[in-house]
Amino acid sequence: MKLNIGKKIHELRKEKGVSQEMLATALGITGQAVSRWEAGE
Repeated sequence: MKLNIGKKIHELRKEKGVSQEMLATALGITGQAVSRWEAGE
């Protein structure tokens, strides 16, 4: 079974009510980086 990391990040982020920008700030990265992860880039 192949795990799609971007999809899992998206699911967990939505489940916790966290925006891409909030996650990015917590990780010290850009919101664009989170978006790319979720898109599988």
